[in-house]
Amino acid sequence: MLKKISSVGIILLFLFSLSCSLLPWVKDPNNIYDWSSNFKEDVTYYYKVTTYISAINYTTSYNYQWKIVDVTDKTDKKVYNINDDGQTRFLVVDKDENLIFYGKDEY
Repeated sequence: MLKKISSVGIILLFLFSLSCSLLPWVKDPNNIYDWSSNFKEDVTYYYKVTTYISAINYTTSYNYQWKIVDVTDKTDKKVYNINDDGQTRFLVVDKDENLIFYGKDEY
């Protein structure tokens, strides 16, 4: 009985360590670096940012929405034309999904 419990414990420990080692490759939906390549044209994306300040026990949340107006796929980068709450913005990422530029001036 003890041998069976210890073998199950070893298997569970192995699976736990395997899941922790694979964790860095899991995509985070809140990280723009991970989901920028998934933007589709004429789709509105909603996101929320929550900030907590522990010194004064204060939490604030902001809701945003982006509408992707145009996607330009160049050889070394992707340029997204975004309607950000009524203002035109540009988001530029390279082929490895690293953020290069975000702002109102065309890159």
